[in-house]
Amino acid sequence: MNRQNSIVLSFLSASGTDCCCVCVYEGLGLSLLYLPAVVMVGYYFERRRGIAAGVACSGSGFGLLTLAPLAAFLVAEYTWKGALTVLAGVSLNCLVWGALMRPLPVPPSVTVIVDNEDAMTPTLVSEIC
Repeated sequence: MNRQNSIVLSFLSASGTDCCCVCVYEGLGLSLLYLPAVVMVGYYFERRRGIAAGVACSGSGFGLLTLAPLAAFLVAEYTWKGALTVLAGVSLNCLVWGALMRPLPVPPSVTVIVDNEDAMTPTLVSEIC
């Protein structure tokens, strides 16, 4: 969503409405990139999950810190339309990393829950070791 919006918005004029659209769509697209990446850290790390989450969150902050000077350079070099096109290409690279986020296989030591016809909620039968 982020890269398509950047490409579409790079062809618009520089009115105040267009700038507001850029802010809203870019913010929405970046939030849709950030949330799955942080959530997946919890699935992939059992031990030291806090450190992994800290590295993931600080990595996004570092990326945004470096993105501001990059955007300023691109606007000075290519105008704002070219800068949006280049930033759309940069965010397109996130598609590759998103494709690597695969669900993990279910471990054999999960609890088995069966439906009890008499009860309204499922009940725990046993834990498989």
